[in-house]
Amino acid sequence: NIPNAKMDMSFLEQCMIFNGTFDAETHTHSALIDVEPSKDDDDDDATAATEESEDHFDEKAVVIQSYARGMIARKKFQNRERLALDCTRSRAGHGIMKEKTKRVGIEANIRAIKQILTSNKELWESCKDNLRGEKGTHITKFIRTGFFHVQVVTDDDNVIFSTKPEHNIKFFDTQSLVSIPEKLSGIFEVKYDDDLHVDFASLVERVQLLHEDVLAPFLVKLMEHLQSINESLSEISTWISEPSDYLKFLTKTFELEKDLDIPDEESLKKHLHNEVLKERDMGYDLSIRAKFDIELEAERIMLGKVLELVSN
Repeated sequence: NIPNAKMDMSFLEQCMIFNGTFDAETHTHSALIDVEPSKDDDDDDATAATEESEDHFDEKAVVIQSYARGMIARKKFQNRERLALDCTRSRAGHGIMKEKTKRVGIEANIRAIKQILTSNKELWESCKDNLRGEKGTHITKFIRTGFFHVQVVTDDDNVIFSTKPEHNIKFFDTQSLVSIPEKLSGIFEVKYDDDLHVDFASLVERVQLLHEDVLAPFLVKLMEHLQSINESLSEISTWISEPSDYLKFLTKTFELEKDLDIPDEESLKKHLHNEVLKERDMGYDLSIRAKFDIELEAERIMLGKVLELVSN
């Protein structure tokens, strides 16, 4: 009899481990038909039993082959299914990692922006007292007071080096403080602070309501703009603070016991006399009249040479 299609798999597995081969033409499996014939005394019965056994195993081999093919097909299907599942999980994991990376990048940019805002505020506080132009304009006038020139004159035999406090005025581009670039406009209403500058701190808080896909590139562009503001304010702050460097130069060059006092704006109006830095009696008549701009490195060098000449 042909084995039932629901043949016990343990039997199938046992058959599959035989070291035989299946003959596709005769539908026989050597491992299944390579059996010892019956040793019954009745040769005819034994032969018939053997032939019947061969036919029976022959049919079993066909069924086993079918089961084997089915097992292989199922195994391939399971492998493909597992591979597809792994790919899906990999894509999902990649997507999650990408989202996490994006979130980390956004948070890092927000922290960096807040640090730049803090720096910009400190820089502006160091500059705004020197502002003399209108607030909220694209070009702003700033003023500073200091000693910027050294005069050299002769009086009979004497050579006198002197200086006096002065005002310097300079105009700076402050457009980045009072407006936002077009690529950042149109998303939120622009608000201004008491100095008529764009309130970027408020803007940073509001833009965090945006979807991450919009927020991420917006923050990058905003950070670039705030960095440009930082550079502009640094330039203004440096210009305002330079007079203290010129004071140090004068103190060192003329070996002053202490730095000269820079008067405030009101005191400057009353400060009409020159501060004598050095006076030298040459012992002979000499005529010198010169003015050196100590903001310029080249003129500071020339001043040093003249001072060396009269000191020898």
